[in-house]
Amino acid sequence: MPKTALRKLMSERRNNWPAAERAEKSRSITARVLESAFFGRSKSVFLYMSVGSEVETRDLAEAILAGGRALFIPRIEKGRMFACRIYSLAQDLAPGALGILEPLSSFLPAPPDVLDLILAPGLAFDLAGRRLGYGGGYYDRFLPRRRSDALVCGLAFSFQILPSVPCEPHDQKLACLVSENGISYMGL
Repeated sequence: MPKTALRKLMSERRNNWPAAERAEKSRSITARVLESAFFGRSKSVFLYMSVGSEVETRDLAEAILAGGRALFIPRIEKGRMFACRIYSLAQDLAPGALGILEPLSSFLPAPPDVLDLILAPGLAFDLAGRRLGYGGGYYDRFLPRRRSDALVCGLAFSFQILPSVPCEPHDQKLACLVSENGISYMGL
């Protein structure tokens, strides 16, 4: 199935899933991340702020801040994604150009090589590490700039994990995937 058609199908499927079930599964995913060995080793975490029917990340962001880790949130400027460190969800974020909460423009971008753990959203994933994003290419342009040992992990509801996801040469792969059912490592 072409990427455009798969994006539409998966977006509709996720949007039509009951909100209460999404919230419950999001809490399970958050708990799995917080209990994972890779999270335990991380000192700096890059995390998207969820919007719509995505895996909810607010509780995870609050836990990262409360645990004393450095929290970096994406900000989009001129078609590029940057990581900006924040200290407070209530004071340091505002809706950006895409309507997603992002760091205030006064926060300076950090170099991607300071990140230990990158948690990425998506519409569909497979166990070969492929991720179908929203089509903007932000993560595919950002991830090559990361440190080579930084772990890139997708957050997904189990129904978003498919046998295969279309992939192009520029698409960046994930090293692991966390769903409410567990953690899968790709062994890249």
